[in-house]
Amino acid sequence: MEPLKVTGVLKVHQSNPRGVCNKCSKGLLKPYPIENSGIFYQASKKYPNLTIEVTSEIDDSVKTNGLLSFSLKDGKIIE
Repeated sequence: MEPLKVTGVLKVHQSNPRGVCNKCSKGLLKPYPIENSGIFYQASKKYPNLTIEVTSEIDDSVKTNGLLSFSLKDGKIIE
């Protein structure tokens, strides 16, 4: 299937209560070359018409150090 024909919403819920790790979120908040960017940025650029919604497990006893939730489209956070 052609990447431009992929549309809709991909919902990802990850179990790390600290948030999405820095390697996976690289490129979302600060520009990086695509080959050094994290999986979410790379997938979002490959499938620009797909919205990727990421949420995290919440544990109030754990300090967060990453993004807990975001929506992404064409490499940009939209929410």
